[in-house]
Amino acid sequence: MKVIDISRHEIGTAVGWAVTVFAACYLLYSAWFEQTDASFVYAAVGHLACWAIAWIIWLMVVHPRVVVTTRGLVVVNPIKQWDIPWSAILFMTSTNVVTIRLRDGTTVQPFAPLDVAFPGRHSTDPEESEKNRRIREAKATATDTDVHTWYDARPLPFLAVAALLALGAWQSTR
Repeated sequence: MKVIDISRHEIGTAVGWAVTVFAACYLLYSAWFEQTDASFVYAAVGHLACWAIAWIIWLMVVHPRVVVTTRGLVVVNPIKQWDIPWSAILFMTSTNVVTIRLRDGTTVQPFAPLDVAFPGRHSTDPEESEKNRRIREAKATATDTDVHTWYDARPLPFLAVAALLALGAWQSTR
């Protein structure tokens, strides 16, 4: 399975990374500079609130993407992920949002933009034309129709960050 293109919101990704950097800077600031009038509970609540906001923004903005591969589409939404082969796709429409209708009647709406994978669309951009040609070739040879779905919220890195934030809250009140 070879990746042809990855689509995601560029501005949203930048905002998500900015929030993550801000949360890390907040942790470092509170760990190095003593908070004399704050108790551990207040510091821990502040750290965990910062962590929760960063995780929600990460899940809603940075995590969603659509990966176009030679096998099909991998649609990653904030909590759920679909691996959709080309032969399982009945049609795709794009009005305000992209809608992917599968042969089994399921409708998938990616959170991320999908600006490629419409092979009928003609483009003057040579790079986009090459991507569309590769997608047409992959669709012509597709035989697998099994759609795989699973939940993917990526909690482990953020739980590790939550532990670091709790440690930072403890350190800032010492």
